[in-house]
Amino acid sequence: MSRIISSIASALLGSVIFTIFNTMTRNVETTLYYSATSLFITGFAILFFLFLFIATPLSFFLEKKFKNYSFLTKTLLYFATWTSLGALFLLFNPSNSMEGILKFLLISGCSGVVFFLFTQLTDFISVSIRKVKK
Repeated sequence: MSRIISSIASALLGSVIFTIFNTMTRNVETTLYYSATSLFITGFAILFFLFLFIATPLSFFLEKKFKNYSFLTKTLLYFATWTSLGALFLLFNPSNSMEGILKFLLISGCSGVVFFLFTQLTDFISVSIRKVKK
């Protein structure tokens, strides 16, 4: 259950950030853009399904494989894993600018870290609630 909550929270945060950055770069008033609401909902749906169907199974694998590692090591591992997934995506959908590639890889890695942090937070909260109920 904590992974689903983490998927929702990570997708919400990511969609809000992407929507803000996308609406800030609009500088031509004669060009038609998608509305912020449309960008937010579309971004949330895409990110939620990515987190739910890719990040959740991957996090089970990473947690099982690297159970005894420190928090920092796991964080770096999530960053490296999601950066690798971003690089794999770029193989199928290449970008023309090096700046765009680096931004995409950084965003991919950071989204994996955000998912990991939300997972750790929800796990901590659920354990705390169980302790209080006893």
